[in-house]
Amino acid sequence: GGGGGGGGAYAQPLSVPSQGPTYGYGSGGGAAASNRMAPQPVATRDQLKIFVGGLSQNTTRDSLNLYFSQFGYADSFIMLDKSTGRSRGFGFVNFQDEHVLNAVLQMQHEVDGTPITVSAYADRNQRPPPRQEGGGGG
Repeated sequence: GGGGGGGGAYAQPLSVPSQGPTYGYGSGGGAAASNRMAPQPVATRDQLKIFVGGLSQNTTRDSLNLYFSQFGYADSFIMLDKSTGRSRGFGFVNFQDEHVLNAVLQMQHEVDGTPITVSAYADRNQRPPPRQEGGGGG
């Protein structure tokens, strides 16, 4: 028998940034500071997203879009139960205009006769740093 083994020698990450790790622990996630930064088109998708909860079972992506598009462009997404295909009662709405997003967050909303909750989707600022584990051995 025997053989096997080997490998592992090139499992080290080769693209280490020259300035060291850049986990954004200095920013503290304050949204107010973001308007001083240069616009980053890639980042705006999650930046202008809200979480919507408490949705009626009757609420569809179309009725959410219809409701929120009265404020401006809105692109909705409802989370569905994989096994039944029914609404899980929450979802997300993407906006293109920060003023629209802020206005929507200040208001109370009712869709399909059901009061819903809206809150900022801040996952982009709260993502945990990459986990440094595994590898090793040898």
